[in-house]
This record gives sequence, C-alpha cells and structure tokens, in this order.
Amino acid sequence: MVELKTRETFRDLKTLDKAAAATGKIRKTTIRTRNQIQELNNGNKESPAEYAEDNSRHALGVAARDTVHTGTKVAKRAIRSPRDIVQNHTEQ
Repeated sequence: MVELKTRETFRDLKTLDKAAAATGKIRKTTIRTRNQIQELNNGNKESPAEYAEDNSRHALGVAARDTVHTGTKVAKRAIRSPRDIVQNHTEQ
C-alpha cells in the first residue's frame, strides 16, 4: 500500500497566542452585538432627543472604528513597502 507523506504539525507559543487573540476579538464582538440588540429592543421607551443622541453616538463609534482600521492598514502598508523595495533590490 502507498504511504502518504504528511507534515507533522505542532503548536508553539505563537499559534496559541493567535488563538487567544482571536477568542478575545470574538468575545468583544459578541458583547458589542448583544448590547446593540438590547438597545434596539429598548428603543420604544426613549424620547426623540435620546433616540437622536444614541444614533449620533453609534455613528461616531462606527466612524472611529473605521478610522482606526484604515489607519492600521495604511501603517502596515507603509512599513511593508520599504521592506519590499529592499528585498526586490537585493534579489536583483
């Protein structure tokens, strides 16, 4: 019978740290979603002014998260670009 070649896998500290970080992000997202659902369910009890305030606060939070996300992407790209230029130059 033909033997299959398989690669041995192992879990090092880096792999476990990634799993812990992912678990934390999922937990935070779940809590935020649960709070948003509770706010929507309790929406009939508030005045129009409170409704407008909550909507503007939510919009500001979304805008802040998007800004941080975009800034992080740009920073990673800015760090990666010089590194790629140096690597391409040394390969030639």
